[in-house]
Amino acid sequence: MVCFTSHRFQFNSTNRKNWFNVLCKYYHNVKITLTVDDQTYQGKVNMDLFSEHDNGKNFTVDTERFWAEYASIRVMPKYIKPELSIENNDNGQSELIAIASNIDGLLQSRLSHGGQEIFLSRQIETDNFDLIVKSISYLNTEEITRMYISKMKQVVLLVLKDRHTIIIGNGKISDGSLPIFDLDDGFIANAFGMGACITELNDYFSKWRSTFDETNGANWDEPIIC
Repeated sequence: MVCFTSHRFQFNSTNRKNWFNVLCKYYHNVKITLTVDDQTYQGKVNMDLFSEHDNGKNFTVDTERFWAEYASIRVMPKYIKPELSIENNDNGQSELIAIASNIDGLLQSRLSHGGQEIFLSRQIETDNFDLIVKSISYLNTEEITRMYISKMKQVVLLVLKDRHTIIIGNGKISDGSLPIFDLDDGFIANAFGMGACITELNDYFSKWRSTFDETNGANWDEPIIC
């Protein structure tokens, strides 16, 4: 299932530089209509466009429809493979390797299929969340680009090649989806009513956005999800 979204962002000359920066960070190359006072321009989100039309008092950015997970994936923390988790006994080590092998199997299946026409899912051998988290250090898939671990929901979100979201938890590994991300409204469910970990992700966003407003966007390059 693929869904699309569109957004409108409005700001003024006081904080335009930081708005330009944060839009380029999360919406780079998305097609937009840029309105500067009463003049309208067409283009894609990039600093060249914004620099060319920098003089004005009020700015409105209207995006065209684009893939709903485009920005939310870019908000997710970049994947850094954890240090290898060494267990004190061979059985513990073997269990972690087996869990990781199962996860790798689904990840490779998703990479092989490419599109989302087929929903992929398989059972996982344990409901012990700590073991699932430890097993990540044994993964061999190199195409993982983003990862978020939710202790509240006890799920792990992995993103492959900044394109495919995989959810691990609740006894299975499966294709999943992230909520839509909007710089004004935070994280919201997509058109299918789906989107993992919305509540806790919005807790992070609220703190970031509060600082953004208080500082006229000076924190634009600070991570939203910590």
